[in-house]
Amino acid sequence: LYKVDIEKCRGCGICYTAFACPAIRQRSREDRRAYIDPELCTGCGVCADVCPFGAIAPAKPYDR
Repeated sequence: LYKVDIEKCRGCGICYTAFACPAIRQRSREDRRAYIDPELCTGCGVCADVCPFGAIAPAKPYDR
């Protein structure tokens, strides 16, 4: 599974608009940074390649 490092995420929206993965969404209307739902993430890793800021990485088992 993958997770978003909110310190690196700039809220550009590429991962949840252009890439349109169903597991990735905007945190809130005010906070445009991404969030990956661990229940929907299949672990394919494409989102990590899509992110221009390197904010998406594999989650450690205890991060879920």
